[in-house]
Amino acid sequence: MGRAFADVIAPARCLNCLREGAWLCQECEQNTPKFHQRCIVCDKERPRGATCAAHREKTPLAGVVSAGGYGWPYIQRGVHWLKFRGVTALAPVLASLLAEDVPMIGPLAFLQAQAVIVPIPLHPRRRRIRGFNQSFAIGQTLAEQTGIPLMDILTRERATLSQAELPHDMREENMAEAFTLKEPLPKR
Repeated sequence: MGRAFADVIAPARCLNCLREGAWLCQECEQNTPKFHQRCIVCDKERPRGATCAAHREKTPLAGVVSAGGYGWPYIQRGVHWLKFRGVTALAPVLASLLAEDVPMIGPLAFLQAQAVIVPIPLHPRRRRIRGFNQSFAIGQTLAEQTGIPLMDILTRERATLSQAELPHDMREENMAEAFTLKEPLPKR
C-alpha cells in the first residue's frame, strides 16, 4: 500500500526525458549512448577501462569501468534523486546500468568466484541524516543481478568534506585514511 501511495503522489519519471511511467523509458533506454571506457589517469579511451602502461605507477588501479559519465543528465539526476531525495526505487535502475558493463571487467563466472562488490560506507552522522547508504543499496542490487558477492568490509573512520563540492585535485587528499577494513579479508 505504501508503494502504491508513493506511485500516486510521486510516480516514476524517466531520468532522461522526465516522462511519467518508468525510471528510464524504453525510448531513452534504447537511445542511451554507450559510454567509452577510459584510463583513470589520462582519460584516453581504453579497452575495458584499462590504465595505460605509461600511467600504471601513478595509480594502484589496473582499470576502472563506468556505466556512464556523471555529466550525463540521466546519471546525474538518478544519483541526485537517490542520494538527496531518498528515491530508493532508483537503486535497482542504477545497478542495472552498472550490471550491463560488468562483463567488460571479465567473464561473469570468474568475477562471481574471484571478485567482490564493496560498498563505500557513509559516516554515521551522514547515514543518520540520509536514512540509508546509497552505495550499499546499489551494491546489494548489483550483487543480486550479477551473482558477485557483496562484502560490507569497510568502516568510515572520519567524516570528510563532500567530494562534489571539492575541486578534483583535492578529492584524493580529502579521502586519505577515511576508511579501514572491519576485519582481515576472508580467503575466497
